[in-house]
Amino acid sequence: MNWSIAAFLFLASDYVRTNTDLATMEAANEAARRAVNSLIDASGSEAPYCQIWDLQEPTILVLRRWADQIRYRKGLPWNGKLSPWYLRLFIPVVLVWAGIEGMLRWFNRLRSPH
Repeated sequence: MNWSIAAFLFLASDYVRTNTDLATMEAANEAARRAVNSLIDASGSEAPYCQIWDLQEPTILVLRRWADQIRYRKGLPWNGKLSPWYLRLFIPVVLVWAGIEGMLRWFNRLRSPH
């Protein structure tokens, strides 16, 4: 048999790439589902795959993501602040956007038959 131990090593943790690009329980759960799906493939099992879906990232986090991207491109460490300063100008826009999205989700749930 021609194989290595590493071929049967499957990681499920915060540092693996997932659709859920946040350090959350949702991301850990997705990483675990992906690892299980890989185990199913490697074992040749006929078991059904775990479902994988995209995270609906909260709109309110968009400014933090932009700030992180800017600092990362400059080679700067994370500092926990919303910088550069001009991103703070978008706070009212993002809050209104998040509010509209919330109202639309609520309205759609009202219209939903179940």
